Amino acid sequence: MIPSKRPVAKLLERPSTKELWKKLTEAKSLVQNAKWAPAEPAKLKADFDELESLFGLETALLGDQTAILMKALEEIEAANYAGTHPPMRSYEGATRTLEMFAFRWKSIHFNSEMYFKFCLGGADKGRRAWVFSIHPHRDDKDAD
Repeated sequence: MIPSKRPVAKLLERPSTKELWKKLTEAKSLVQNAKWAPAEPAKLKADFDELESLFGLETALLGDQTAILMKALEEIEAANYAGTHPPMRSYEGATRTLEMFAFRWKSIHFNSEMYFKFCLGGADKGRRAWVFSIHPHRDDKDAD
């Protein structure tokens, strides 16, 4: 392994505001173009079911789910980052080793404090936004 020339303090500052804006911009583009997938299908379905129950949203169709994700991504800003520094890596199958980006914000659309976590992976036409969770913020750490 080749050691990094960057000071340890700089590595711990990741992700930067600029990096977060880039991740959010790319996630918006991928979701808008239907290039997203659930990281854990059963868990994300449970989140969508919760959104349907709490907010009366339609979540059955892919288009409904995409619209919900877009509403969230349109509201989230880099300053809403709620993940670790540096970002944690996923241990799930298709997303194994990819960095996860978690956000917590006061949503106007959902009229609630919300939580959204995703990662980006793949290359070229296989590039995807992998969605881990979207739900009202929960105080317990095991709720993501």
